Amino acid sequence: MHPIIKHQGETELEIKKSQFICYMSRVESQEMAQSIIEQRRKQHFKARHHCYAYIIGQNQEIQRSSDDGEPAGTAGIPILEVLKRADITNTIAIVTRYFGGIKLGKGGLIRAYGQSVTQSIQSIGLVQPVEQQLLNLQLSYSDFDSLQYFLDSQQISIIETTYTEQVQITVGVNRCEVTNFIQQITQQFASRIHITKAGITIVEKEISSL
Repeated sequence: MHPIIKHQGETELEIKKSQFICYMSRVESQEMAQSIIEQRRKQHFKARHHCYAYIIGQNQEIQRSSDDGEPAGTAGIPILEVLKRADITNTIAIVTRYFGGIKLGKGGLIRAYGQSVTQSIQSIGLVQPVEQQLLNLQLSYSDFDSLQYFLDSQQISIIETTYTEQVQITVGVNRCEVTNFIQQITQQFASRIHITKAGITIVEKEISSL
């Protein structure tokens, strides 16, 4: 699965008196992306340009960009290229420009729009969605401390704990690691822990940005 931004947010960058405001948000469809673009146009109605790019889809199959009045290839494509280098999906970046009266030239515009998005990604941060298998573990109270120690050593957090005649806990394990995890539990606790699968969940793990 491809990374996504941690949350929506914006940053500002000033270059030769022009103000570049980069807003980034998660998106799940082109309709949602267009709605966000229109909201930004209304919010910054005095701005000259609202250039953008977005990537949508599990396989990044939808990719769109717009120069919105800037010289061709100086805004939308540089924004899109930064998103592609970060390998992210389901994300839109809109860079609103308030013109400061000094022309930047094509090279200057390409650098400014790219830098604006790079700055936003670094500020907001990225997360990696990971599919996890939920597992219910049923065990005796006498094994509980040992199991907690084992889970800590594997960096697996307990999601839920229920105390009845026995202890039942729910954990999430990366799908590619489930078989090995069950084997380790079975061997270490001599099959005293009863394990059942309980569905799939998606968790987001923070990763380093650009």
